[in-house]
Amino acid sequence: RGLSVSASGETTRTLNHPSDLRGKSMTVYGGAFGRRQQPPSFSFGSSLEKLVAAREAFGDLLHHLGEVEMMEDRGSSRQRVRFSMTTCPASSRVCYSMFDGSAPAAVAGFDLASPRINALMPSVLREVRSSSLGDCDLRAVHFHAPLYALGEPVVTLVYGSPIPDAERWLRDAGAARANLVAEDAVAEDAVHFVGRCKGATLVSDRDVVREQVLGAILEFPEGSFSHPNTRANERSVEWLRGRLEAIGCGGPCYKRKRPLLLELYCGAGNHTTCLAASCAEILAVEIDKRLVDAARRNLKRNDVRNATVLAADAGRFSKQRYRRQRRTTKSGRRRRQRPPPMTQQEDEEDEEEADDKTMDDK
Repeated sequence: RGLSVSASGETTRTLNHPSDLRGKSMTVYGGAFGRRQQPPSFSFGSSLEKLVAAREAFGDLLHHLGEVEMMEDRGSSRQRVRFSMTTCPASSRVCYSMFDGSAPAAVAGFDLASPRINALMPSVLREVRSSSLGDCDLRAVHFHAPLYALGEPVVTLVYGSPIPDAERWLRDAGAARANLVAEDAVAEDAVHFVGRCKGATLVSDRDVVREQVLGAILEFPEGSFSHPNTRANERSVEWLRGRLEAIGCGGPCYKRKRPLLLELYCGAGNHTTCLAASCAEILAVEIDKRLVDAARRNLKRNDVRNATVLAADAGRFSKQRYRRQRRTTKSGRRRRQRPPPMTQQEDEEDEEEADDKTMDDK
């Protein structure tokens, strides 16, 4: 309370009372995925201050959970990093950049990125500069290099205009991939390139990343959400497992059993796969067909048999389940009293229930 949350010496927000957070979100550390990318002048000296500020800001909201654990990012821990691309004034050549205030500043590396990404950065930049990969208004480069040793990195090149010659781009991407594999800095890394522009995606060999999370081998499609810090992801999964076990242990001993879990917006099945052993059954809901297919492959690869992935709109699904539960409750009351006339709202809900028949079939 009354603490200023600062990064790199700049005060971003002052919290006077926990109610200030109601309906809002606060980023203690934005990293390379925040609204503003972390400037090159970022200093680790302020990490302790951020840790104290986070405890002060969220401690009152989470007091019922007991001690709140804050994981400090000690650097070189991110498996996903994004860079803007700009023209370096000194050499007039394209280079990586991050925003320092309102202006882009050229960077050669990023301390928060994993050693694998930092090793790839100069090699990828060289290939981009020497081929058609750097043409067509290259706006950004996204790196996803998993912590899993056998997982192969994916580098996405984002363009601001259409790629005029797709065959040439694929040929140059294949040559760049071969050159990177031959280098000692990234030995045995089969780097895959993906090109994105408005309305088109080009894939050189593969567009998925395989990562290992607490022993489970998971597949994440390029561009989909995955935790940028694998160790933090594992820690959060362990915490969720503990919550599920606590739920299952509630009540008398003879009634203890593993809980049922409904997971909305399951994505590629990161939590679905890792939490299956702690649940009796899981129903996971996701609308993106590409992620639904990836989640089902992840379940099959890890021999998970008590989870089902439903391809549906999670918001609509939740409303349908809520209406059904409310009708079940009302039907119990109507057995004991004469039912009142149907209201306009209930009449509209009946029409919506008829529209939901397809989802019921699923």
